[in-house]
Amino acid sequence: MDAKEYLSQIRKLEHKIYYMKLRYEEYEKMSLTIPGPTYGEKIGTNPNRNTDAPFLKWLYKKDELERDIIALEEKLKIIKTDVILKIEKIDNESYKTILIKRYFERKTWDEIATIIFVSRSTVKRWHEEAINILNKKVIV
Repeated sequence: MDAKEYLSQIRKLEHKIYYMKLRYEEYEKMSLTIPGPTYGEKIGTNPNRNTDAPFLKWLYKKDELERDIIALEEKLKIIKTDVILKIEKIDNESYKTILIKRYFERKTWDEIATIIFVSRSTVKRWHEEAINILNKKVIV
């Protein structure tokens, strides 16, 4: 795994957690709905049919998803801590700032350039240099 992949795993995991939370909200809505009655004739009823309330399966899915989200959030905290420790091994403060702003705060190149008072091309060049330093010295 090279440095860019290593740093981008934060964003990927945050996206995964975000979409899981969206699904969690949908399961929450589904668990609060009650289906309407069926007035039609039941043909060929199964004696072993499920007699649980229809919203119960959404509660189970919601609970399972909540546990998964909590586990992934813990994993994200560990990854962020590990990445910060590796970034801190770089000597140049500008490089550290660029990496933190880009991968933790999700700033664009222009926003980073404005924050550290350099041009966009300089930010990109320094970013590449920081990535090379991480590849050579820090990430083994």
